Amino acid sequence: MSNKFYLSKNTAKSDLSRTLYKYVNELTGKKIGHSLAVSKYLKEAGYRRTINLLSIWDIDRILEYLALKKGKNLTNKETCWLHLLLQELDTEEISNELYLSQKTVKSDLSKTLYKYVKELTGKKINHPLEVSKHLKEAGYIEPLKGSI
Repeated sequence: MSNKFYLSKNTAKSDLSRTLYKYVNELTGKKIGHSLAVSKYLKEAGYRRTINLLSIWDIDRILEYLALKKGKNLTNKETCWLHLLLQELDTEEISNELYLSQKTVKSDLSKTLYKYVKELTGKKINHPLEVSKHLKEAGYIEPLKGSI
């Protein structure tokens, strides 16, 4: 299954839970009754990466500020890379996801997103996992209020 969805700070909680619970049910075959069960069932089913239900990326603001640093909007390719980096994928996983060589991914990221994120956060990026770390530290992730 290659269904992917991205969340913004404007995603309604009811939409989040309905969509997320539906996909987790399809992936695991288990009925989700509470948000805390999502991570548990995905891990039991062998999925390594899960969505952090306690926080949500402010993707609209990230894209806006990265575009300001770049001087124009990110390309579709850069936006795709950003989403993969925010999922905390490493170079090998990104290259597999996009069917590119690791060398190409490393080179392209260092020429583009790493530079923009450095300008935005003031911190040098040496590894893909540092992108989400530095953006979190800079406040581009917001906690959800209440429970889902």
